[in-house]
Amino acid sequence: DGEEQKLADLIGSYHSDAEAGSQVEMVFKPAVEGRVIQSVTINGEVDETFTGGFDGCGYQITGLNIGQDEQTGRSVKTSGQSGAPKYAGLFAYCDGAELKNIVIEAPQVKTSEFGGALVGCANNTRIENCTVNGGTIVWDDTKGSCKLGGLVGDLIGSDSIAKNCSVSAEVTAIGTAKSTVNVGGLVGELYSGTIDSCTFTGNVQMTGSTKEGKTIAVGGLAGWLLGTATDSHVEGKVTNQSTGTAGKIYVGGLAGMLSDPAKDCTAEVEVQNTGKAEEIYIGQVSGNTLA
Repeated sequence: DGEEQKLADLIGSYHSDAEAGSQVEMVFKPAVEGRVIQSVTINGEVDETFTGGFDGCGYQITGLNIGQDEQTGRSVKTSGQSGAPKYAGLFAYCDGAELKNIVIEAPQVKTSEFGGALVGCANNTRIENCTVNGGTIVWDDTKGSCKLGGLVGDLIGSDSIAKNCSVSAEVTAIGTAKSTVNVGGLVGELYSGTIDSCTFTGNVQMTGSTKEGKTIAVGGLAGWLLGTATDSHVEGKVTNQSTGTAGKIYVGGLAGMLSDPAKDCTAEVEVQNTGKAEEIYIGQVSGNTLA
């Protein structure tokens, strides 16, 4: 209707419907054709799980700013000392949701655990035809784990899929973890789901550290890919420059750790590792020997 709206407030207004188990469908249709959605600042609470459908209709969302010093609005729950949200994304946490035709321009996202431009953590969620153009996705904290991706931090559940999605961004982990670190261009961790016909262009970098004996996985498409990847492509640079001594380090152009051979996937990526660990696995496609 032309009036200023807070997107997170609009989504959060359906919180009671979600608690009641009601299905909610949301369609993004700006009143002015070709209008850009500007100055999006996330201010929703972490415990507001989104369970409905959201169709962005291909309109651009700009000014997405999460976990940065400029953030305003009501407080979000945080973990650790970085002051950034534990779940950071246009949607903090999705469960059984469907997100499609969403375009995010130059997002600035910072998280203390689960972070992506679109979703921090998504369980049994379908994501289709979503795009991230430019921007930076950063993890920075001094405790816990890291699940960081350009699109989704953690994509879990056998019904989860990212299909026909593209990301061109800088994805960087700079914190000090006490547990596993998974960093990927598209998805930080994929567990039991599917990545199909997706692309990533940009740089994925880990410069932080984790506790001795813990695992670091860095990849162009996903850091930890315990699922299915098909018809996807990566271009850019994947680098691990972690400090200290980890238990295991996996660095790969497509995935740091890949559970099954990827079908019709390619990686035109410069892969580098200077980190130290008890075991180190580096590969053009994936770091582990199952690739």
